[in-house]
Amino acid sequence: MPTWIAPVIADLLRRFVGPDWWDLDGRDGRWQAVMEIPAAELWAIHLDLKRRLIDITKKRAENAKELDAGALTLGFARRFAPYKRADLLLQDPARLATLLNNPKRPVQLLFAGKSHPADQPGKDIVARIVAFARVEPRVVFLKDYDIELARHLVQGADVWLNNPRRFLEASGTSGMKAGANGGLNQTTHVA
Repeated sequence: MPTWIAPVIADLLRRFVGPDWWDLDGRDGRWQAVMEIPAAELWAIHLDLKRRLIDITKKRAENAKELDAGALTLGFARRFAPYKRADLLLQDPARLATLLNNPKRPVQLLFAGKSHPADQPGKDIVARIVAFARVEPRVVFLKDYDIELARHLVQGADVWLNNPRRFLEASGTSGMKAGANGGLNQTTHVA
């Protein structure tokens, strides 16, 4: 986990919890000190991490020009297997377009990941997302998914999406990484 936490978040934990924060048991009372982190400081750090994510996204994806660091940014990045349902939000394109294009509460989606070469349904999911991203400027599929991009995604997304079919997801570790960086983890289980 320490390799996934943004250095600025790790600095906060060292300052408020202690220099040995990583070695502490989750029940250790020193963890209560996270409640003393000023909300404004934590929010400023999160916004900076999100701006970095948006900047990297704009460098990596041609269709990312309309992304806005002020918009609610949802992230989904992992292996594209059918049971993970990366395309769940695309099931109702009209409703999704309404959410994405709300001028008072703009939302944007960042997708990244790969499917197994032998997984045709997984490849089909990637193709659907890429096709949707070509016509919807607030949806971006980031190709060439790698560890550096994964770090920026879990450190900068406002909300991490996890949509597995019930009983098929092992643990949702990417959501844990996002949560450790101050992001929200939205898990949707639908049979």
